[in-house]
Amino acid sequence: MEGAEIAALMLSTCLCDTLLYSRDSPLYSLDLSQTSRSMLMGAAIALTTFLIIRSPFGRHGSPTAFAGEFLLAVLLMGMVLYGTNHRLLTRFSPLLVAMVTVFYYALSSSISGYSVNPARSFSSALFAWIWQGIWIYFVAPCLGMLTAATLYLRSQGPSRIYCAKVFHDLHSICPFPCRFIRLYQDK
Repeated sequence: MEGAEIAALMLSTCLCDTLLYSRDSPLYSLDLSQTSRSMLMGAAIALTTFLIIRSPFGRHGSPTAFAGEFLLAVLLMGMVLYGTNHRLLTRFSPLLVAMVTVFYYALSSSISGYSVNPARSFSSALFAWIWQGIWIYFVAPCLGMLTAATLYLRSQGPSRIYCAKVFHDLHSICPFPCRFIRLYQDK
C-alpha cells in the first residue's frame, strides 16, 4: 500500500509538473506567472496527498496498527541497542538499522504505515487534520522502545550498556551519558 501511495503521489507530481511547466502543455498558452504556477503545483500536490491519506489505502484497524507499531519499535530499538553495544557490530549499526528499516517497509507498511516515529505521525496528522488514532503512534513506539531497553538491560546487564547512539564518529560530542570508549577497553 505504501508503494502504491508513493506511486500515486509521484504520478500526480509528474502529471501536474508537465501540465504546468511544459511548453507543449495545453495550459502553457494561459501564460501563468511563475508564482501562479508554483501555487497551483503546491495545491495539486496537497490535494493529492490529502486524497491518498483519506483513501482506504491510508487507513488500518487500531489494534493491528498498535501491535505493528509496538513490535516494530521493539525490534528497531533492540537492533540499535544490540548493534551499538557490541564491539564487532558497532561500526555496522547504521547499516543494520537501514536494513531493518527496508525490511519493515517491505513487510509492514500496509499494517500501520510504519511510523515508529511520533514526529512523523504528528506532521502527517497535522497536514491532513486527521487525529483519529494518533495516540497509537505516540504510545506504541514509546512502549515498544521502553520494552526493548528493559529487555536489553535485563539480558545484558547495566555494565554492557555503553551508548545507544547509532553511529559514533569519536569526533563529535555524544549527547548521551556515553561510555563508548569502554566498549573497546572491556573484554
